[in-house]
Amino acid sequence: MSQIDRISPIHKAVQRNDARKVAQLVKQDSQCVREPFCESVPDLPLHEAARQGEMKIAQILIDAGADVNASGDWARTPLHYAAGHGHLKMARFLLEAGADPNAKNSFGWTPLLTAVRGRDPGCMDIGRFLLNNGCKADLNSLVSLGEISRVRDWLKDNPDAIKQAIAPDDLIDDAVIMIGLKIMEEVGYNASLEEQEKIIANYQEIISYLQAAGADINALGSSGIPPLFTAISSGEPALVLFLLQHGANANQRVLLGNGISEDAFYYNHGEQPQEIRNLLVQHGFKR
Repeated sequence: MSQIDRISPIHKAVQRNDARKVAQLVKQDSQCVREPFCESVPDLPLHEAARQGEMKIAQILIDAGADVNASGDWARTPLHYAAGHGHLKMARFLLEAGADPNAKNSFGWTPLLTAVRGRDPGCMDIGRFLLNNGCKADLNSLVSLGEISRVRDWLKDNPDAIKQAIAPDDLIDDAVIMIGLKIMEEVGYNASLEEQEKIIANYQEIISYLQAAGADINALGSSGIPPLFTAISSGEPALVLFLLQHGANANQRVLLGNGISEDAFYYNHGEQPQEIRNLLVQHGFKR
């Protein structure tokens, strides 16, 4: 029997967004709200409802006794799932139901950090919401949200802020991702170099503050690549240029998951614009 065949009826009903079936099952046996997804995945039905943003089902489960702070796969709570999948209404609902805004998963991430590192629409809005509703700030999240003055003050007040960050090697990469998203939101993918530079100018202080406090612009983050490679992936020449001008190593190589060592020139399958390749050569790249 396959793993999916072993999924309990309550989980199948939640996955199908079948609120009537969920209500029927919890009426028959309220203990089903505590059934794990399968033997290897401890997520409960409320985790799945939060992931999908199904508030009606979440209410049914909570009314039947589901633990709003239950620890699931990698110690994630339902709020982690709502935050990471861009469900603002669900996040608000869970907090009102007693969810811990500062619960940490196995990697030390709170729902706040999960939100700002999410890729679903609305994740940044959830991050700001959580920051204003009981979730403790952390340096990585403040960087990801583009909170320039708060990042400055955080670093000023704590000399060991970089070392104490949840993910210190991701800090400049977080800033690069944030700036890249700002460029996309405000001027679009095909914006001119000048338009990109204007956006970068609004947020470049964050990277300067981080570097002054000891953050390494060439650090390999949790994704296994340095900030320069993240900028190359974004396809935004101005962001690549900014990093090269501030110490990024044009000749840095990374070891990809397939065991192949790759340089910046050919990273991302060599699909970067010629303008970016020219910038790498101008800043010392050697084949």
